[in-house]
Amino acid sequence: MVIIMALAVPMMNSLKGAGNVTKAVYDINGILNQARTYAIANNAYVWVGFFEEDGSKNSAVNEATPGIGRVIVVSISSKNGTRNYDTANPPGKLDSTNLCAIDKLQKFDSLHLSSLNGQGAVPAIGGMARPVIMDNNYDLGNPACVASTGFSWPLQGGVSRYTFSKIINFDPRGVVRIQSASNGDFIPPYIEIGLQSAHGNVAPSLPSDQNQGNHAAIQIDGMTGSTRIYRP
Repeated sequence: MVIIMALAVPMMNSLKGAGNVTKAVYDINGILNQARTYAIANNAYVWVGFFEEDGSKNSAVNEATPGIGRVIVVSISSKNGTRNYDTANPPGKLDSTNLCAIDKLQKFDSLHLSSLNGQGAVPAIGGMARPVIMDNNYDLGNPACVASTGFSWPLQGGVSRYTFSKIINFDPRGVVRIQSASNGDFIPPYIEIGLQSAHGNVAPSLPSDQNQGNHAAIQIDGMTGSTRIYRP
């Protein structure tokens, strides 16, 4: 029995981790689809913000400690339907008085925003074969991906808990962008959100064969805003 338990525990942990990533990727995909639908239905601009904090810390006490292991996601909209910024002169922050939340803030434990494919990388085989992201600015887990349309949470009043700088924007047609200070009104072919399992504040190294391991990717078509999930 001792030998069986020693063999079973790592296997159960592995299955639990795989289940966490699978649930998270479908939940996040649902948030993105809801944001796109809201933008089109209400003729408004919608932003989906991502923040990653230290998963080893108590989220209720040590919120917004940047790190690895817990991904925070929230979606907001402009109240009057406007863009809230000039593409030629994007603000350092959106006007919070013209913003409203369209869903509650959600936390995903044991999860890491991963940069699965760097610029120019060849897509992996099998379930992870997908278009190459044209630029690191559109690979959400890459440090180079920083939006100029930042916002703080809560939106109005009180002490700021989170400051979001990794932000995907849906316009009233469902077109998707990540607005930076230098890309004007450019629509990327695809935006990618790479996700992998984490333990505390540590994310295991990805295997060389991306068709193995506990990770996933969501790609968003820039022109249509439609999403597709890739899983090994």
